[in-house]
Amino acid sequence: MLRALIAVLLVVSVAACGGGEGFDKPEASSAASPAQGGELRVLAASSGNVETEALQNAFKAFEATGKGKVKLEIATDLTTQLTTALAGGNPPDLFYVPVENVRDLVKAGALEPYGDKAGIEVYPALKEAFTVDGAYYCVPKDFSTLALAVNTSMVSSPPTTWEELKAEVRKHEVGLTIAPELVRVLVFMQQAGGFVLSDDLKQATGDTPQNRQGLAFLRELGAKTPKQLGAGWAGEAFGKGKAAMTIEGNWMLGAMKKDFPDLKWQAVELPAGPAGKGTLAFTVCWGMAAASKNKELALELVKFLMSDEQQLALTRGFGPMPATPRLRDKWLEAYPDAKAFIAGAEYAKTPLWPAGFKPVIDETNTEIDKLLQGSAKPEQVLQAFDEAAKGVLE
Repeated sequence: MLRALIAVLLVVSVAACGGGEGFDKPEASSAASPAQGGELRVLAASSGNVETEALQNAFKAFEATGKGKVKLEIATDLTTQLTTALAGGNPPDLFYVPVENVRDLVKAGALEPYGDKAGIEVYPALKEAFTVDGAYYCVPKDFSTLALAVNTSMVSSPPTTWEELKAEVRKHEVGLTIAPELVRVLVFMQQAGGFVLSDDLKQATGDTPQNRQGLAFLRELGAKTPKQLGAGWAGEAFGKGKAAMTIEGNWMLGAMKKDFPDLKWQAVELPAGPAGKGTLAFTVCWGMAAASKNKELALELVKFLMSDEQQLALTRGFGPMPATPRLRDKWLEAYPDAKAFIAGAEYAKTPLWPAGFKPVIDETNTEIDKLLQGSAKPEQVLQAFDEAAKGVLE
């Protein structure tokens, strides 16, 4: 089962991946000896130097408590490297688990359900995302939501409703760019009152009037994909001024500052649809290996990393928001431009998928690309989703 995961696990999102080849293995601090608790191996993905340095600093601070040592490994392909380690029987003690992968890992028996033992307050929706069959498996380390990025040099009054969005889009040659992915266009289905799976993840609910309405509205907007605009992702197309607006997560804050520092823009909450507001939340947890030989120390490390001080430090400078709601206002003091993203936490829905669902997502994304290019209708996309999902859900 573990070896089969390499074919079915989803690759971690761009917002959490690093580059290069092999492992980057920072030298561990000598602040504590193995006799004081042993050494933990932690496998993490990184969005870049800022996140890597934050992790290094956090682990050095933990070692300074005298509880044990930490060896950090920065993965270039988290899914492949984690799956290989699990299949080989020598997994890291702790590792990043994107929410879309958790059910595959649970099915494989790879995760230790330690969440309740940690006793850490997080947003209820984030806890639910990592709860499978009543067991709370792992503590979410942070989260992101989607918002509407608006070029303020092109848009004078950010839209707050579908009608306002449609009117604004029509003012521009390209009003909106969006990635041709289910985890972007789902927001329009949400805002129309729909979703593609039942809450228990046992029934496909793609081809419904609400979902058709959401995709029909998106098609009416004439949104362009990044590829159509000659860009690698929506943030790049937006940053280069090729579209007035885009829908992306709070990783935009760091990306725009780094790559397009002169761009005048702001993030606002996604325009409300017929059923009200809607956005998606994305999260990663601190997964603990069921095969770990040092689970008590691993739990101590998670508690340390989820302290107020460390959560604020680990979300500084590269986008994600603390998973603990009491840190909301303090985090906003440092990042007032992120108000729209953190406001979305109040109504965001985390897209959850059953084990083995990656082929369904891949096929659906292909159909969504056709929809945005005008060669597929909403009902074709949704019927294709339902048909593909049946093969996994039955």
